[in-house]
Amino acid sequence: MGKDLRRPRRRTRTIRQPKREFWCEVIAEAVVIALRRPPASRQPGGSEPFLVKCNQLDCQYVDENRSPCPLHIGLFEPPEEGKASAA
Repeated sequence: MGKDLRRPRRRTRTIRQPKREFWCEVIAEAVVIALRRPPASRQPGGSEPFLVKCNQLDCQYVDENRSPCPLHIGLFEPPEEGKASAA
């Protein structure tokens, strides 16, 4: 009876978002950016379901994407076909 009868945790599969290199003009260096979900404290009233996060943990804009931070969700949108064929 001393055995643990709890069910094993079911592992959920997470889909990793692609990472990209990006030249950040604020720090004048190349950084790696990726789409992430905002912290739980910001999600309920947040207008954006995702946040673009870079690998610079000491940046003061690390969880915000507000000016002068150049990161925004549009960096991960696929290029429009009309613009690509017109060039």
